[in-house]
Amino acid sequence: MCDQTPPYTEGTWVWAKVLNKIWWPGKIVLRDKVPPMIDKYINDKLNKFGEPFAIVYFDKDHTHEVVYSPTRVCLYNSTNKMEYIEKGYASYVKQTKGQTTPCHFNFEQFVTDVTTIETELGGDEDIFQQFKKNMK
Repeated sequence: MCDQTPPYTEGTWVWAKVLNKIWWPGKIVLRDKVPPMIDKYINDKLNKFGEPFAIVYFDKDHTHEVVYSPTRVCLYNSTNKMEYIEKGYASYVKQTKGQTTPCHFNFEQFVTDVTTIETELGGDEDIFQQFKKNMK
């Protein structure tokens, strides 16, 4: 379980668990700012799941993750951050070697997203350096 400070506010950087496989960073958006297609999806699921816990937007590919469980989203700077980054980077390395990764995602984009967020938050722009030695 991640560090939680719900409810999340619009624009907060978080990690969202995508396809039950990988934690990917994105930004919280409000429901009134999602495209009609996402709003329809949420409306269609209201009876089964209720209102979403959070909606996460992934800027580079313009997609959303509708999160119904607090265990599937956490603050970007949570205590789990380095674990998520290490796993994502390991998938990136596998992908660059032509090996199979846990899902169809472009893990080069994962590296770009994390670096962008680190820069925006005044964090470590070279955050992946510590993993490079161990994953060659």
